[in-house]
Amino acid sequence: MTYLHTEAPHNGAFDRLSRQAYRIVRTRRGDAATSSLVRALSRYNTGDQYDAFDVIEAVTHVHEVESRHHFPTRSSAKTAHILVAGWGFRSQILWDGTRQIGDLLAPGDFCHTSSRERESWFSMEACGPARIAVLDLDLLPERARAAVELGQQIQQDDVIRRLRARLVSLGRRDARGRLAYLIAEIHARLAGLGLTKDSAFDWPFTQEHLADILGLTPVHTNRVLGRLRGEGLLAVRNREVTILDLVGLRHVGAFDGG
Repeated sequence: MTYLHTEAPHNGAFDRLSRQAYRIVRTRRGDAATSSLVRALSRYNTGDQYDAFDVIEAVTHVHEVESRHHFPTRSSAKTAHILVAGWGFRSQILWDGTRQIGDLLAPGDFCHTSSRERESWFSMEACGPARIAVLDLDLLPERARAAVELGQQIQQDDVIRRLRARLVSLGRRDARGRLAYLIAEIHARLAGLGLTKDSAFDWPFTQEHLADILGLTPVHTNRVLGRLRGEGLLAVRNREVTILDLVGLRHVGAFDGG
């Protein structure tokens, strides 16, 4: 059994769950990289009360995924895969070998948001090293399982909203607006998880990743990123982005915070 431990709890939805899990597992030795599991589940304000230890006990595997490698395939629809460390993306490869990235998976995201979701519809790959915790839903008590499944539904709504926003970006925003919107969106997602520090956050994406998200060439993407840096909106250094002017960045991308 892989036991998880968490750092001091953060503010936000399900703070009660985070505090409870912290008390339960802080004395157990475990895998530090999977400590974000409880924090990941705490983001979904389902309103249900359940024992966090039940969720921890239902973890059957923790997969290590190297950069540019595919995420593990679900063995059953009765399992839930949660990205507990690192980033990933969903993409489709076209007939000519080109790739379109549809959505990004952030720490704490479910890899699948529905038991009906077919993995043949898309490919999931890691952006840098990643870790995935596997929950056996059959091992969860009724309340905990219902909360996890409701969390998947909540995330599915978030994915649909992001895909609609991506469609608008590809159809109506220029390259500068697309990139500004994407960075503002990532910042908002990570800030909601407590994963930003002084407007700075990890940035594992290559020019190729950004180009495949934004529908641009890597050269054009690099040029646009340089323009945003030159305008004093952000800084990129050592695989980290620092937002220098959040209001200005959101204005350029017409990002409303949703």
